[in-house]
Amino acid sequence: MPLNVFDNWRSTLGFTLGPVVLVLLGMLFTGHFSRVPKEELEKVQAELTQARGAVQRFQECRAELAKDRPELAYQYFPYATDPKPAPARKGRK
Repeated sequence: MPLNVFDNWRSTLGFTLGPVVLVLLGMLFTGHFSRVPKEELEKVQAELTQARGAVQRFQECRAELAKDRPELAYQYFPYATDPKPAPARKGRK
């Protein structure tokens, strides 16, 4: 029994290209076509982790200084790094 693929071209095309399209979409969503090399991505992520650690140490230093000497904390760290507002300075209006 001969198959006439031109009579049922839609089903033939669907069975042929359907799995190919599904595989390509899966590869797209899992990052196989990413333009960023994996080594470079890992390097940037490591730098970001290091920067977050530095910010956390900065915030801990400021909090410790604010607890001991709040006037120096405001002088050396004028911008609050935590969500609490900076304490009001005495003697100025």
